[in-house]
Amino acid sequence: MIKKILICIMSTVLVLSIFSILNETEVSAQETNKIICTGKYGKNLKYTVYSDGLLKIDGTGAIPNASFDNKDIIHNHLYPYRIKKIEIGNGITSIGKAAFMNNEIDLVYVRLPKSIKIIGENAFYGTRSLEAVSLPEGLEKIGKQAFAFSGVDCKKGYYTIPKSVKYIGEDAFQIDYHGLRSEVFHKLKVYYGTYAYKYVKSYNEKVTEKAEKFKYDVLKFPINEYHAIMKKSSYIYTGKQIKPNITVKSGKTTLKKNIDYTVSYKNNIKTGKATVKITGKGNYTGSITKTFYIVPKAPTGLKLTTRKKNIKVSYKKSTGASGYQIAYSTSKSKGFKYITVNSKTASKVIKKLKSKKKYYVKVRAYKTVGKKKYYGSYTSINEKTVYKFFNVIYYDNQFNCCFTNKISKC
Repeated sequence: MIKKILICIMSTVLVLSIFSILNETEVSAQETNKIICTGKYGKNLKYTVYSDGLLKIDGTGAIPNASFDNKDIIHNHLYPYRIKKIEIGNGITSIGKAAFMNNEIDLVYVRLPKSIKIIGENAFYGTRSLEAVSLPEGLEKIGKQAFAFSGVDCKKGYYTIPKSVKYIGEDAFQIDYHGLRSEVFHKLKVYYGTYAYKYVKSYNEKVTEKAEKFKYDVLKFPINEYHAIMKKSSYIYTGKQIKPNITVKSGKTTLKKNIDYTVSYKNNIKTGKATVKITGKGNYTGSITKTFYIVPKAPTGLKLTTRKKNIKVSYKKSTGASGYQIAYSTSKSKGFKYITVNSKTASKVIKKLKSKKKYYVKVRAYKTVGKKKYYGSYTSINEKTVYKFFNVIYYDNQFNCCFTNKISKC
C-alpha cells in the first residue's frame, strides 16, 4: 500500500515537472519574438521591430528616401537593433532611394509584397550579407545600383527578374567596378522575350570583355499570359474536322505556330462543344485551352402551305440538331415572332394569322449544350400570302348536294 502511494506521488511530481518545463519553453519562445519597439514611419507607414531581428513595415504608399540624418528612422534608429529580416506589407508600392542601404553585416532576408512597383536607386546597395530576396510579379522598375554589392550572388546564385519589369537602371546588379571577381554582375534569371531578357542580351552585345558580360539563364515564358484569338466562337457543321485558325499574341508580339506553340483539337467533328489546346514550345511553356461550338447547318427544303388562316412550315432535318426555331413576320426585316420545335418533327403549323397578309418565314437549327442553345444560320426567307377559305354549296347533275373549299380574295 505504501509503495502504491509513493509511486502515485512520484508520478504526480513528474507530470508537474514536465508541465513546468513546457511552460518555461513556451514563455521563452514568446520572449524571443517580443516587440522591442514600434512607431510611425513616413505618412501612412508603421514599423515594428521584434527581438529576433525582424523589421516589419506595414501601411500604404511609399517607403521614403533615406536622408541619413536624425530623421532617418531606418539608418539611425532601427539598424542598431541588428535587423536580420525585413518584411514589407501588402499595400506599400515603392521603396525609396537608399532606403535599406549599407546593412553590411546583419540583413539576410527580405520579403517584398505583390503591391511593390518600384525599387529605388541604391535601395539595397551594400547589403553584403543578404541571402534571399524574391522580386514579386508586378514589379515594374528597378533603380540604378538597387542591388549593387548585395550578397545574393555569393550565397544563392541568382536574382529572378519578374516578367512585369519594364525598366532596369544602370549597374542595378553590379558586384564591383574593377572586375576583381570572375564577373562584374550578379547572375540573373530572365524570362524569354521580356524587357529583362532584351536588356541583358543587348548589354552583352555591346560589351567586348567577357568578364564584364552578364551571366544569365533564360526561363521559358508562360504561354497562358498571351491571348489566344479565334475569329469566331461558333462554326457550321461540315461532317469533317473543323480547325479554326488561332493567333497567339500580346501587344505587338505575335507568336509563330509550330515554332513557339503547337495546336491540337478535340471533339471537333460533331455538333456541340469543341476544344482547341495551344501548347507552348521552344521558349514557351504551359498551355491555353479555348472552346468553340459546332452548330447545325440551316435546314433545307423549306416549304410553306396555307389552309384557312394557318401556314404549315415544312423542312428537312439538319444533322446533329437538338431542335429548330421558326421565325415569321409580316415584314421581311423586323418584327419576327418565334416558335421552337423539337428535333423529332420536321413541320409546324402557325395558327391564327391575319387574312390578306403576306408572311415571311425562315427556319434555323440549334444545338443545346448544357442549358444554352447555340444557333446555326437561317434558311433563306420564304413568303406566303394568307387568304380566307369558305365552303361553296353546289349540286351535281343528279342534284346531290356537294361541298368544296374555295379561296376568297375579296
